[in-house]
Amino acid sequence: MTYTIGNCLKESFADLAQLYNAALQDQSVKVKTAALKALGMIMAFMSDEPEVQHFAGLIPLLLNSASECQSRGDEEVLQLVNDVMYDLCHCNESSVTIHTGAIVQFCLQELLDTNLELVTRDSAALVISTLSEFKPKLMAKKCDVPMLVDTFMNLIEISKESAAGAFFDNNPNWREDGDESDDEDDYDGPTQCGMAQGCLDMIACNLPQKHVFNTTMTKCVQRMQSQNPPTRKAGIASLGVVAEGCQEKLSDNLREIMPFVFQCAGDGDAQVRECACFTLGQLAEHCQPEILDYAEQILPAVFKLLDDTT
Repeated sequence: MTYTIGNCLKESFADLAQLYNAALQDQSVKVKTAALKALGMIMAFMSDEPEVQHFAGLIPLLLNSASECQSRGDEEVLQLVNDVMYDLCHCNESSVTIHTGAIVQFCLQELLDTNLELVTRDSAALVISTLSEFKPKLMAKKCDVPMLVDTFMNLIEISKESAAGAFFDNNPNWREDGDESDDEDDYDGPTQCGMAQGCLDMIACNLPQKHVFNTTMTKCVQRMQSQNPPTRKAGIASLGVVAEGCQEKLSDNLREIMPFVFQCAGDGDAQVRECACFTLGQLAEHCQPEILDYAEQILPAVFKLLDDTT
């Protein structure tokens, strides 16, 4: 009844918080699940109101109960919790924002769970990307940014689908607005690579560069030098993904980066070459005018890639 009479319940919020606190620790799975749904609805309803602080202290219990739902495959409740977390991304109450790290960790746990449907994992990825956009400094403070970057790169590495700009083509949350009318009918749903690249893109575009650039470049270069083709694919693809967000610092460091890009453009693995082509396009777009210094090397590499039979 929250969306109908929510405002009438304000005087009872303290009592309701005690009720939900007890119910979320009940021995009955049915009671805990019902409490999870009820608490989620009222937190979403009050997400932009100061009164949400009455329930903010229950976020750890809510996430713990949601993790139990995840372990038994209750994805309906998981998606509801993700929707609540998405609504809370816009909340500025300190009693809520203090839980940012725990929320990101919970969503990351879902994103990594291959037993979940892609649509559920995608809703968790959306929470991470939205927090990156609206709470970038808090994300940098509360989260292990190198671990997040590493996790997204690992997901790109093990994904079977193309990694050449998956965040443009495969996920409507990150596609250009102008492309929606043309591509909506062709959209086949989220992919693991698209979700990982979307999160990585949002981190690079929004978090302070002092937390992103050095660690991301180090991880990209390490991967581009790997003996394992999927690892090299992840390294060169991730470089292209972060090109927009890291464009200023990347432009200043092209001398160190470009040899690895050209190396990947001539790689023996087709997926690595494909991602190198994507990354060259990203660098050409976002690293102007410094990238022009490499035109005499880029153009022959691109023409060779255009002739690639794969």
